[in-house]
Amino acid sequence: QVEVFNILFVKEIDKKHLVHCLDCAKKSNSILEDFVILEEFAMEDLMEVYDNFILHPVPHSSTSL
Repeated sequence: QVEVFNILFVKEIDKKHLVHCLDCAKKSNSILEDFVILEEFAMEDLMEVYDNFILHPVPHSSTSL
């Protein structure tokens, strides 16, 4: 099992839509024939989120247990 994110390779088999990762899709058909390729989010949007991401430190609590 592989987690797929953003770029989905979908193939209809027995009236069911199965999602594949790129490697599994290419193993099934190297030229990706009969696959529908979907993009969940625009790559530009994902790059903007990544570029603007700021990790904020967790404030240290002064209370002790």
